[in-house]
Amino acid sequence: MTQASLTREQLEVLLEIRDPTTWDVPVAAWDEAVWDGDPPGNEWTDARAGYVDVTCDVRGFVIERGRQSNWDNLLAANLDLELDNSSGLYSIYASDAYPRIRPGFAIEITAKWKGQRYPLFVGTVNQYTEGQTPGDYKVALKCTDAFYGLAVDIGGQYNPGTPYQPVTERINGLLDRGRFDGPRHLVQGNATMLNYATSRSVLDEIQLTAVSDGGVFFIDTDGTAMFMGQERVNGRPRPDGAQVPSFSDDCVSGLPYAAIEPIIADHEFGNVVLVSNVSQGTDSPTSAYAIDQDSVIANGEFPWSPDQLVLCNANYVQALADFQLSRRSQAFYRINSFECYPIHDDELWDALLPLRIMDSLFITRTPPASNIVHAPQICDGIRIEATPEMWKYVVRCSPGDKIDIANFWDFDYWDSGVWV
Repeated sequence: MTQASLTREQLEVLLEIRDPTTWDVPVAAWDEAVWDGDPPGNEWTDARAGYVDVTCDVRGFVIERGRQSNWDNLLAANLDLELDNSSGLYSIYASDAYPRIRPGFAIEITAKWKGQRYPLFVGTVNQYTEGQTPGDYKVALKCTDAFYGLAVDIGGQYNPGTPYQPVTERINGLLDRGRFDGPRHLVQGNATMLNYATSRSVLDEIQLTAVSDGGVFFIDTDGTAMFMGQERVNGRPRPDGAQVPSFSDDCVSGLPYAAIEPIIADHEFGNVVLVSNVSQGTDSPTSAYAIDQDSVIANGEFPWSPDQLVLCNANYVQALADFQLSRRSQAFYRINSFECYPIHDDELWDALLPLRIMDSLFITRTPPASNIVHAPQICDGIRIEATPEMWKYVVRCSPGDKIDIANFWDFDYWDSGVWV
């Protein structure tokens, strides 16, 4: 059995509605009537305190989270949500209601499948627009996760931490400075950080700290602030008995995908890695090299470098260069993304709804007249396009271990002008 989309009962969109008793303006009759119970016609249903369930008016949404370009550059999760406002309940200038949707108000989206709840987005509203033509009854909301608040301009200089501060302690302190009050899951890092005067945003400092350790920082689907180190290339730990999902184009060995984006490019491939560090005197070298000589012989020399880092511990600079080389020197050919439509197979819901950034998975790719690629991958970006009729998932990924090496042409025919 397959279904085109999740039903009304399988989706929950909660939107914060400010308690009218806290407003400094006259409270409309509608606001008083709806706050503690259903209004006439049951347009709204009760949700937890401070929120209402607006799922019945959702026309569709798009969620974008994680990587959109380079590896490890994980961006804010963004939500574009469209609501049906034919009832007028969302109108800013409604005659009987004070504006209830404003920038900074919270929003959450959750999917419910086989008795489990899967958070898809937790964030705040940043922009509200109404339909611009007569008879256009839509309301469009643009929303962002907690990155939005952490990216606020500091407006002056500050010290991000203390000298020789462990990376996890530095990130925790920066989250406190950014007044982040959500849950946190920060692994123990390896690096220690410099202390200096900076005017960068809290988010920029956290991301610089993370990449200096070889890790990544992002906000999870449930709003948790996440720092994951080099161990992330093995994927997140999974519950006992939980299988790593496998996606395939042969309709036999894995879940079906509708399209795939193999890529041969040099912007992430690198077999000569240079890591540059801000000098801290004689105890911290300014740079370290790592070279994969076999890859250089096979492919030519491809340098790769991150932005300048802010490490204290001298022994870690070379270790970081070695780590980046291990990820990149075999990544000349790689899978950049693939897309799925759960309408094809209900088992896709089981794999896609719980999928989170840094989860592991497998991809099988069968190029014509060539070797099959069965590659371990790490999910580093997710795009969900959802309407009542159809859901589309685009999963971006990077190599989780070492992608299978395959020949994509027949060398015997290379000089004869004949391809097979």
